Amino acid sequence: MPERLYILERGSKLGVFGDPIATAPVGNQTLAAVQREAARRVGLEIERVRSAAGLPVPCFIMEEDTYVTPRFLAAFAGRALALGANARAGLASTDVLERVAVGHPRADKVDGGFLFDLWYRATKDDHDDSHDDDLVSDDDGADGDNDLQAESVYASILIECDDLAYSRSRVPTALSEGGEIRLFESSCAILQIHDPVHLYQANMHQLVAAIRDMLIDGPPAADAADAGMRRSTRTARGNAVGEGVSIHPSAWVEGSILGDGVTIGAQAVVRHAVIDRGAQVFEQSMVQRSVLGQNALVHTQCRVLHSVLCAESFLSHSPFQFSFLGRGAAVFGTLPTDFRLDGRTVKTIIEGEVRDSGLEFLGLLVGHEAKVAAGVVSGPGRVIPNGAVVHRGPPRA
Repeated sequence: MPERLYILERGSKLGVFGDPIATAPVGNQTLAAVQREAARRVGLEIERVRSAAGLPVPCFIMEEDTYVTPRFLAAFAGRALALGANARAGLASTDVLERVAVGHPRADKVDGGFLFDLWYRATKDDHDDSHDDDLVSDDDGADGDNDLQAESVYASILIECDDLAYSRSRVPTALSEGGEIRLFESSCAILQIHDPVHLYQANMHQLVAAIRDMLIDGPPAADAADAGMRRSTRTARGNAVGEGVSIHPSAWVEGSILGDGVTIGAQAVVRHAVIDRGAQVFEQSMVQRSVLGQNALVHTQCRVLHSVLCAESFLSHSPFQFSFLGRGAAVFGTLPTDFRLDGRTVKTIIEGEVRDSGLEFLGLLVGHEAKVAAGVVSGPGRVIPNGAVVHRGPPRA
């Protein structure tokens, strides 16, 4: 097994929110920490470099904005090593991926799937040294020979998302003619994080990966600190619970990871969630298939579904579905809609333009330190910049 996974640093920043891409929040960690943990599980040591020129072979190479789950990286590494030739990683096509991929301009379509920015370099061609910086086009749009993207140079290894059934739900035919919605959330996933919608999707993949680790595979011991706990205890309902956790006797918590000092109030329901240290879920609120960051607070009678609340964020008297709430952001009595009544997929900001996300459900994407006042009704896929204050009408003194 090659010992190194080289990550190419480009100085990239998250669209709209402006986070340096390595610090973007994914599953209550930074993207850099998530990459490091995925590599550790596969037996790879990460080294961040400015250029791919002169890297020793064999090795793995990845762009800094690449999100990858441990299961995907392990599957790709195994098949690449067995192949023993230069290869690029991708996802095998499904009808759901074909729909969602429209919102990922950096995904390269090939026969049978889509390729992303993760490579295995087994050998170096005679001309590699002169073009090693041309793995992909850079942020300034300068194109090179793109040697590592050429199918004639790098074989495509397409990995199947084998657990998408977990992301299917029965719904009334008013929402879907087939009576079913199919989301793209998998523990075997890869994507490029360029804009808030991609960051949201990465968090949903990371959530599924964390819950699968706990319920099926069993989490590696090194993951406890990353989950916001010094030591965890397993409960009869399939939870991993840290120290000093308070769960009211009338609350229902199942299949979730609760960090140290988490508080779950009376008659609250928490299912398949990852909740970081110090977070609070007040009485009669529901948190399902969601990520809550350190010291996040979900106030009374909120509904949080398939959403991300980053550290120190606050949600009050609001439904919050298929949405993202940045660090220190607050939403008060807001109604974020997440579905188009005409049945089309939701548009949002991608690469500075309003584009189709390919997602059937996408709510509100709120930047860090932003605030949304009571009474605001937002359309699907809306993005609120960092520090913005959104009112229903002109603010009154």
